Amino acid sequence: LHTFLTALTPLLTSDTILIITADHGEGFMEHNLMNHLSLYSEVLRVPLIMSVPKISPKKITLPVEGIDIYPTIVGMLGITPPANIEGTNVTDAIAGIPFARGKNPIISEYYELDENRTEKTIIDGKWKLYVKNIKNMNDPKNLELYDALSDPLDMHNVASSQPKAVREELRKLNEFIKTHAWNGNRSYRSPEDIGSELEQKRWYFHY
Repeated sequence: LHTFLTALTPLLTSDTILIITADHGEGFMEHNLMNHLSLYSEVLRVPLIMSVPKISPKKITLPVEGIDIYPTIVGMLGITPPANIEGTNVTDAIAGIPFARGKNPIISEYYELDENRTEKTIIDGKWKLYVKNIKNMNDPKNLELYDALSDPLDMHNVASSQPKAVREELRKLNEFIKTHAWNGNRSYRSPEDIGSELEQKRWYFHY
């Protein structure tokens, strides 16, 4: 990365915003998987490196999502994003101004095409709830709970010892699913709703 940036820097102007990130991580047997077909930490956690004019380097611990990048860019440029954008503008956090993300949890989703099964996670402060199959959300075998603060690598499933936390995170996840259901006017569509369409376009998927 240092070599890349050293070569790139002379080509940038003084008002250039540079962002380096990735769409997903990769599993290397941390959870017996050698791919990125899960929602464990090694897949969800990716670098997000920004070089912003007049902003001194710093490490920010605020959790962000990929959907936060666009509203943050337009915020830096002084542009008002469209009202239906769901990401959060984290410009203040980058600038070192006290910033609270708000009450919106971080939601991730993975659709297993062969099994017609959707996995979801909700990260909400201390807890990360991993639902392996949203069609059977009340089946304990499909639920894993991790302490996102003390166990950021998802190594210790505490669902059986924290039933209250599981119920609360399930409630929040169900609330998100209901408020983001496809109604013809939103950008979100559940993978199950378009399963046949995904199957027809299967050749677009590359692993």
